[in-house]
Amino acid sequence: MIKNYSNVPNGFAHCFNAKCKFAESCLRYQVGCITPSSCKTVNVVNPSIYSSEKECSEFLSSDGMHYAYGIDHLYDSIPYGIAMKIKEHLLSSFGKNIYYRYKRKEKCFTPQDQYFVHQVFKEYGIEEKPHFDYYEVVYRW
Repeated sequence: MIKNYSNVPNGFAHCFNAKCKFAESCLRYQVGCITPSSCKTVNVVNPSIYSSEKECSEFLSSDGMHYAYGIDHLYDSIPYGIAMKIKEHLLSSFGKNIYYRYKRKEKCFTPQDQYFVHQVFKEYGIEEKPHFDYYEVVYRW
């Protein structure tokens, strides 16, 4: 759930329809709920388009994408020999330039990249999910 209104882009359409059956999982409604009183005007989804019979054409899922940053401790809980093999595999798959951009936190691991790293871990017998330095939730505005 979104908590910081300052991340909402200018012009983003809000929704205040609490009766909508999609409200609890809609990003537009959740943004409407946290709109500070200091916002004198906001863009709003036209309430006349709402129909309880069908889906809302303006629905946006409030499920954020989890992006990961950093690999400073990626190999900490793995035996050294296996860790070096995994590192070599990741270096050859991503390329040296991209691998070190991940390491320096200049580039984030998308959910697909995280899945790939997890599959590489599994390939070398490590069932534990990889632990990245930190995660950031990004919404599809």
